[in-house]
Amino acid sequence: GINAEYGTTAEIRPAMSRSVEALARRRRELAVEYRLLATQDLAPAGLFVTPALRSAALWHGVCFVRSGLWRGAVVRFALRFPARAGRAPQVMLAEPRIVHPLVSPVSGVMRLSFTDDEREHDELAAFQVLWCLWRALHEPLDDALVTHARCVDHSAVSLFQTDRSAFDKHIQESVCAANAALDAALVDPTRIGAEEDDKDDGSADESENNEKEDPQDAKGHCCGRRGGCVSDER
Repeated sequence: GINAEYGTTAEIRPAMSRSVEALARRRRELAVEYRLLATQDLAPAGLFVTPALRSAALWHGVCFVRSGLWRGAVVRFALRFPARAGRAPQVMLAEPRIVHPLVSPVSGVMRLSFTDDEREHDELAAFQVLWCLWRALHEPLDDALVTHARCVDHSAVSLFQTDRSAFDKHIQESVCAANAALDAALVDPTRIGAEEDDKDDGSADESENNEKEDPQDAKGHCCGRRGGCVSDER
């Protein structure tokens, strides 16, 4: 058959076949990358990822921040891989989100570092992207790098440049607020990607999370979490 806009059937079928083959090849590449990540223990401590059930190009993750300014944060995120190899996956923080100069307050998309040219990240493997995320949440901020040109949350940058103590307090409050919102929503951060990957009613998780917390466990923590928040160490 002939379609004036799209060409003949003989032309369309090979193109579709190539597209399917490319997609299958990309899935195999991502499967290999995840297998290496899991078997070689390449991920940073306290950071966990798992592929989505419905898409090989989407990984869900969670990072438990153990030190630094964002200490105590439970950061859930997604890695979205491009259709073709040769470009780093996009990192997107899930809501509720913490405040970070590298994280867009609108979309949640995170820049991988304070570099001037993000094309430097195009050849990074998935485990290297995870290390970029981990370092951004654990390492101290460099005064020379936190600029409007290198960051995406410009209100956070302005506060950092004008009032460091207010910036630190703002970060701590965002960590506490995000953790409190997770608790209020009865979200189990260890079930990363569960909202997108399954449709269970969550009754078992809800019954476990509904257990009353001992007031003594929460005492002294700004958001009532057993593990404490960043402000507890300050």
